[in-house]
Amino acid sequence: MNSISVIIPVYQTESQAKAAIQSVLDQHVSIPVEIVVVFDGPSSYVDDIRALYPTCTIIEQSHQGVYAARRNGVQAASGDYVIFLDSDDILAPRALYTYIKAYEKSRGEVIIGKISPVYNKKKWLMPIDDDRYFFYSRTKFNSRHLTTIHGWMIKKELLQTLPSFETTWFADTLIAHTVISQLTNITSVNYIVYGRNSRSTPLDGQSLFQLRDITTLSDISRIYGILSAETKDEEVQKFLNTWYKRFISKRGRTLLERSSSNTQQAEVFNHVAYDLKRMPSKSKYLQAWSTGSYAMFKLYITAVKTKRSLRTARRKKIKNGLMLYRLFQKMPIKDNLVLFESFLGRSYSDNPKALYLHLKEKHPELELVWIFAQEPSDEVKEACPNWVLRNSFTYYQYMARAKYWIFNTRQPLSLKKREETIYLQTWHGTPLKRLGLDMEDVHMAGTNAIRYKKNFYNQAQEWNYLISPNAYSNEIFKSAFGFQNTMLETGYPRNDLLYADNQAGLISEIKTRLNIPADKKIVLYAPTWRDDEFIARGKYRFDLQLNLNEMQARLGDEYVVLLRMHYLIAQNMDISGHEGFAYDVSSYGDIAELYLISDILITDYSSVFFDYAHLQRPMIFFTYDLEKYASTLRGFYFDFEEVVPGPLLKETDQVIDYIEQIDTKSVAYQEKYDRFLERFCSLDDGTASERVLAELFPSTAQSTVEDESTETE
Repeated sequence: MNSISVIIPVYQTESQAKAAIQSVLDQHVSIPVEIVVVFDGPSSYVDDIRALYPTCTIIEQSHQGVYAARRNGVQAASGDYVIFLDSDDILAPRALYTYIKAYEKSRGEVIIGKISPVYNKKKWLMPIDDDRYFFYSRTKFNSRHLTTIHGWMIKKELLQTLPSFETTWFADTLIAHTVISQLTNITSVNYIVYGRNSRSTPLDGQSLFQLRDITTLSDISRIYGILSAETKDEEVQKFLNTWYKRFISKRGRTLLERSSSNTQQAEVFNHVAYDLKRMPSKSKYLQAWSTGSYAMFKLYITAVKTKRSLRTARRKKIKNGLMLYRLFQKMPIKDNLVLFESFLGRSYSDNPKALYLHLKEKHPELELVWIFAQEPSDEVKEACPNWVLRNSFTYYQYMARAKYWIFNTRQPLSLKKREETIYLQTWHGTPLKRLGLDMEDVHMAGTNAIRYKKNFYNQAQEWNYLISPNAYSNEIFKSAFGFQNTMLETGYPRNDLLYADNQAGLISEIKTRLNIPADKKIVLYAPTWRDDEFIARGKYRFDLQLNLNEMQARLGDEYVVLLRMHYLIAQNMDISGHEGFAYDVSSYGDIAELYLISDILITDYSSVFFDYAHLQRPMIFFTYDLEKYASTLRGFYFDFEEVVPGPLLKETDQVIDYIEQIDTKSVAYQEKYDRFLERFCSLDDGTASERVLAELFPSTAQSTVEDESTETE
């Protein structure tokens, strides 16, 4: 590389062009740098720029647009490489030094550096002459490369075939597509080279982005059609499709609705619909558009707007509910009112259920109320005649006046409990994966590490009591939750069921309820969720890795499989074709009952294996992504492979082989199983509920002891 040309189109930003030009002149590099300034339309600044910067090449064009300005600039440029700089932006200090060093190390045809807003100058780093800060790789493009060429230094030869036609919009896409279609390699630079001036209130009029109107849709459809026809590479076509769909999704409808002419709306709508028909899309919004029926599309948009209005109304309802909550807190507390909630009202299960059943039997004088996110089934209503819907009027009244909260998950920070309320946090598992404050990175939707940890800590300060299932969990809970109040090392009440009398009768009853043949053995598959596989805030996907076809073919005569997905996993399992062999029990109320009927557990990093171990039945750990999960996502509190009492398998056929020889193969893990039971399961004996409630209700516990003593006498 012997020289560089910097092309600066000027449109409605004449007063800022001086700063752009000066940022190039301030670079001070050893090779020649040419500045080409292209004015789009008559301007009183042209003579001013000529006088101030006599070394600049000045080109004047008549309202042809930014794309034409860049093409004309390329034709006039003499440098080996070209940089496009908008007239309201600037090159970062030593940007050209960075480009030249990156080129010397890679000989790349395109050098791409980082972009940063101008107001963030304090964070711009000076380049360091070290190979670690320039990396060279094979081309790996994505659709975002088609949205901007800011920060690119491009070999001029790649710009000789730019399409020749008029367009106001998408100049960056036309150039980027032309370049990408010819590229075999790319060099990326870890330094900021380009200062972006994002203006919300332009000094000299609206920027091109702000001027976008209904004609933008006509242009994008036309440009997509031309570029798509020219594209030979399947990967580049895929990026082009994604870029097009992204623009339509984000700005298409807004621009469409901005038009006052119904005729123009319909014309543009059909233009885009034609393009969308040619590409697959999972977006219901784009699918509705691609039908080509404007009436149907408007009907869909109306439905979406209605749904959003209902969501807004719900948010307002919650906001109004908080006002009610604070109002109800001024009323006297009800000393006999006990509230229960499991997994944010999703089920009647877990530790709260075990404690509820115990209180219901032993203390009829208490008012026991369950909180549910939606109306429960008739069976649950029969078990919990006193229940309330989350975020209802009565919910806020009960939350404000209850003496006791018994919950197994965190509550919203906005619901600050009153001082007199006793909050028992039962939690819902023995920690294997790092929790709360112990997590280094947070991959969950809708939050970041700082916010997540701060909220976690603040919520945990509300807890008066926290149940610990074993001595191992004590210190972890204190560290992960920042918990400083009373720890109840009692074991988990939910495991009392696993030590219950008449298990044979209970197992038969549960199998009948699930329509499972009495003569079939049961494999329970209960995996955890992956933090980074989120669909939206609070919803996660799960891709079933076990091959049900293979399992049914080899195990179907003797076994059935129960699939129990974590409550955060949003999608329903597709088990069609496996009826009578595979059962989706994700919505089944109490997983402890599923433990009870299962002969074998298959899991991964879910804490279910700590509870299932109480039954002393075989366990298999299907850990197909162990390396990623342990290092990238959550990390473990102990050496997983060393501690768990079962094999770590990664393929379905390995799982099947093990099950077919379960009686002989599981013997090899008996010693590890015994150590595991001693470390994690020694507290549970069927009476954990009594130990917990003796702490919460010491007076009633004492009276119960006295009553039993009297009966003995």
